[in-house]
Amino acid sequence: MLVAVKAMKNPRSALCKTSIMASSDIFKVFGDQLLDSTINAFDNLLLQLLLKASQDKRFVCEEADRALNAMVKSVTPLPLLNKLRPYVSHSNPRVRAKAAITISKSVSKMGLEGMNEFGLVSLRSLSLLKTQKQQRSLTNFNSLIDDGKNPDEFTRGVINSCITKNEVTKEKTDAFKSLRKHLVEELEQTFPDEVESYREIRAVSAAQCKHLITTVDCQLSGPASGMLVFVSANFQLVGEQHTLKFSYVFLFNLFLRCAWIHL
Repeated sequence: MLVAVKAMKNPRSALCKTSIMASSDIFKVFGDQLLDSTINAFDNLLLQLLLKASQDKRFVCEEADRALNAMVKSVTPLPLLNKLRPYVSHSNPRVRAKAAITISKSVSKMGLEGMNEFGLVSLRSLSLLKTQKQQRSLTNFNSLIDDGKNPDEFTRGVINSCITKNEVTKEKTDAFKSLRKHLVEELEQTFPDEVESYREIRAVSAAQCKHLITTVDCQLSGPASGMLVFVSANFQLVGEQHTLKFSYVFLFNLFLRCAWIHL
């Protein structure tokens, strides 16, 4: 399972799809035996399947849905519900939706005795958790209006929160880049020919990759002459038939010249 999880994280769509197909066979063959793993392999596999089922790539999403269906048919509902419970309150709304659908299919297999064993109160709490995050954001927005405050404050707070999280992520990314640069320099002193070949391969691969901007949208943001710029694009790796979709949001204003938010 660890190998399958690692392959699902690969940016190559073909390899990702193949690993998802392999996970379907793993569920069918081993079933409840997968729950006995002591290294959280099942939890990691379940999370990756929910993430892949939430993607925009249709063929990957459909294959992940089939794998989740195979899991529901092969694993006993009661322990599976306990595994799915944390994902009902996941930060990604698409993951929450896929988890809710999987829970619904699993509950339909339980029967009345299984539901009583799991607890009707617990089932009710799961259904409440599915909408809790959505209601929290709507409640915060409505409370601002009830207090007579400007709704733009809510939007400004969301943007500032995204910028803060983005800065933390950017610092981590810069740290990894610095580490990679240091490792390459150290390796170059010991294996100069191999490092040179490595750089040539990377240069050729980067030159063959295709990058296409599909959407650019701008709108004013707040009274401080700010501007939001939304950019979406496609990125195609060498040897891949399908493109990777990604998007960026840039925030410009007089005090903060430019901040980018990776979505």
